[in-house]
Amino acid sequence: MNEEQKKEFDKMFKDVFGWIKLKEVIQKANPEIMELKFGCKIIWKPSEEECLKDKEGSHHRHYTITRDDLTQGDAVLGQSTCKIIKVMEEDFADTSYRTLYNDDIVKEKGYTILGRPITLADVLLALSKAKLDYEYWVTSDGHFYHTEREDGDGNHEISPTGEYYNLKEDLDNQLDETKQFLINLLIK
Repeated sequence: MNEEQKKEFDKMFKDVFGWIKLKEVIQKANPEIMELKFGCKIIWKPSEEECLKDKEGSHHRHYTITRDDLTQGDAVLGQSTCKIIKVMEEDFADTSYRTLYNDDIVKEKGYTILGRPITLADVLLALSKAKLDYEYWVTSDGHFYHTEREDGDGNHEISPTGEYYNLKEDLDNQLDETKQFLINLLIK
């Protein structure tokens, strides 16, 4: 690996690590993101044994929760009723629906909870909980602003940061510059 390739690899690693860490910080600020509720994304990775049983070849299955308000009276675990969630399987060929029991998702080997998409509200909550030098907010057209310093009368000057948040998209679909801005603010 030459020096240029090494620099490119180091940058890519730093970007991926920063992105993962940013999501963790926001999820910590709002743990509800990871709850098994409507919109939560789940991945199931089959075991080697299940792969051998499946003639078509098992693969990772991606699910999105579509309903989380159902319960099954027959499935009693101790004193509580088992909660059922309906999920949509996002397959390459088509979309199908199936029922999963949320206790299974948490306990069964092979499931990974990715959480629901991170919204601007989640980002703002994380910013409000972070110990930052400035207070940040987003205008109704998606531009970030922050307070600067107090003048002699105790007023704060307001300054644009130059960053933009697309209000129609979740965090995954924001510009790389916006993600890097948030990484720089929230990752210490």
